[in-house]
Amino acid sequence: MENLPTITISEKVVLYHKFRIIISDNAIGIIETLRNKISDPFFATQPIGIGSGTDLGLSISYQIIVEKY
Repeated sequence: MENLPTITISEKVVLYHKFRIIISDNAIGIIETLRNKISDPFFATQPIGIGSGTDLGLSISYQIIVEKY
């Protein structure tokens, strides 16, 4: 059976007025040397046209959080 791309979102109350949102997926991940750049605007982990990913994971995660919370 093929692993379908999956995004999991969970939330946990940390204090009375604070909570933590945890977003995870089943992709292979980002190499450590690129992790500090992932929040840079227009940053992509792959050159344009290379690979099968869309590089939309963080954008989609941000959109989900903004719309839900």
